[in-house]
Amino acid sequence: MPDMPTWRIDRLAHRALPLVIALDAEDDAVVYISLGGRMRNIVEHAMRHNAVLQPERRATTSARAQLREYLDGHRQDFQLRTRALGTTFQRKAWSALSDIPFGETRSYIAQAKSIGVDGGARAVGRANGANPISIVVPCHRVLGASGSMTGFGGGVDTKRWLLALERDGHVPSWTPAERSARRASVAQLGLFA
Repeated sequence: MPDMPTWRIDRLAHRALPLVIALDAEDDAVVYISLGGRMRNIVEHAMRHNAVLQPERRATTSARAQLREYLDGHRQDFQLRTRALGTTFQRKAWSALSDIPFGETRSYIAQAKSIGVDGGARAVGRANGANPISIVVPCHRVLGASGSMTGFGGGVDTKRWLLALERDGHVPSWTPAERSARRASVAQLGLFA
């Protein structure tokens, strides 16, 4: 029986977007980034891949430092080793995400065409939804055909925040949690269905 991989869990307590980062203990490859600081997603991913989780003991890691720089508006691309675990099709779709430049967006249709799958927008959307390395592999840069904001693993407000960060070149004054709370309070007033 092969050894079970060990993933170290690192945390980034960012004001707008807390993250939990899973790093392969052997080579520091990023294997998972959980948006919003949720551990559950990493635990489920680790169980699917028979990985053992351990806390990160180092004061800082390259992944945490680079992600903080990005979220603070000081980094546009990453110099990190990654290991996205998924099907062959998923990995092909995720590879196409890395071709979308900082500050630009694509549609699911364009992403599907870029990997040779005409009419595969839904399949690409499902693959993007399973992207284990959000932000570094920028699935937030993919929009609906009309430019509409579509689902995102970290929530649509997180997607809006990331796109605003890249588009405007500075950290948005609002946080995804604040925007979600405002929307919820307006919905409670019955102003929107």
